[in-house]
Parts: sequence; C-alpha cells; structure tokens
Amino acid sequence: MLWMNTIGHGMVPEDIHKYFQSSISYYEREEWRISILLAAIAVESILAEIYEEYYHEVAPSDPLGALKDKIERKPKFPPNILKNIELVNHCRISAVHWSSTPVGSKEARNALVEATKFIHWAFSEGPLGIQYSNVPAKVQTSTTIP
Repeated sequence: MLWMNTIGHGMVPEDIHKYFQSSISYYEREEWRISILLAAIAVESILAEIYEEYYHEVAPSDPLGALKDKIERKPKFPPNILKNIELVNHCRISAVHWSSTPVGSKEARNALVEATKFIHWAFSEGPLGIQYSNVPAKVQTSTTIP
C-alpha cells in the first residue's frame, strides 16, 4: 500500500487514486466487501483506459472479467499481470455474490495487493506508463504489452 500512498499519487489519475484510497479506508474499517469492490473498480477503470488506448473507442460497460477478455483479443497481458487481474476479479465475484462465498480480511487484502500490483504495472511498465509518466518514452522500453 505504501506505493499507492507515495509514488502512485500524481502518477495515477485522480479518480483511480481515490477509488484505491477509499478501498484502503474501508479495509481499515473492516468493511471487506466494499473494500474489494472499490479495488475492483480501480482495476476496471484502468482496463477501460487500456481498452480505449488499443481500440480507439469508448470502453464497454462490461464487468472486470469480460473487459479483460475483450482486451486480451488484441494485446496480451504478461502472465503475472493476467493473474493479478483474475485474482481481483475472483475477489469481486465473491464480494458481489453474498451467499455463495464468504469474504473477510484475507480476500480484501488479496484484492488490494493484486490491484496494487496491476496499477503499478499499468502506470510504470505497462501501456499507460508513458501517458501518465514524466519519464521520456525512450527510457521506458517495456511500456507496451508484448
């Protein structure tokens, strides 16, 4: 969480930063489901930006998993990043479906950790790194999805 509280501020768009900060706040208040959902919204927002970057059209209002699948048709996410997205989505599904799977601090923490990894990748090494960074594009050689 330290990355989001220090380096991430200013590097990550304000709306995404607010979703993530709110997720941390709800986590601290032991509001697990809301914390998970806000972390997932932050990831969905980034996926929408990536979608719009690659397809040059407004992203559909699909949930996290479906949006990830649509993006995967064109660029491919690195395996570790794909896993981050899928774990956040799994936590989101558990949080939304109250009766099927209970959620607690472990699931909320997992959602926050995996969302942090994804956000860090997207804005430092990933496709949004150049767009939101002050570092010249030629210095960032791994900013595109292979």
